Amino acid sequence: KNEKSETESSKWLKDGWKGVRKAATEFLRREKIHIFDGEKTMKKLYKYQIYIVLRLFSEIPFRNGFATLELKDNKKNFIKIPKKGSIKFVMRTFKNSDQLGEKEITLSRGLTTQVRKFLKYRDGVVDNDYFLNTMNKKKMTRSSLGKMVIRATKKLLNKKIGSRIIRVLAATS
Repeated sequence: KNEKSETESSKWLKDGWKGVRKAATEFLRREKIHIFDGEKTMKKLYKYQIYIVLRLFSEIPFRNGFATLELKDNKKNFIKIPKKGSIKFVMRTFKNSDQLGEKEITLSRGLTTQVRKFLKYRDGVVDNDYFLNTMNKKKMTRSSLGKMVIRATKKLLNKKIGSRIIRVLAATS
């Protein structure tokens, strides 16, 4: 029918997809002192991850695929990090990967800068090859990523928004 459902219209952001970017910026503004002050801890890294994930969703409307990214090529989804230039996400396993094949997503210059800063920060805290981690320093699952996004948007926007609504917002903008 191409019409918003009741839940979609109740969760719809006034600014549309740009609202996700504003939420990411607002989150960093609120938490910057807590994240970058003092010694690096897992709790601070987790907060930094929330910002990075919101920032990624504000430019790339994935499902919860960011949780599957690794830092090294292990025949799965991974991140190509060149010495110079933009970072690329190589996606090999996702919902339509059988039909579409391997996808390479190039990040914008600003997002590349943010991801590089995040990876540098992360090196001192975690010693595994996963892009996103849980508080127990284990690989973050897709469901835990979704719950993290919903909690963060509830706090920032007073609306429980997950990756599906973000994808719908991106498609309609």
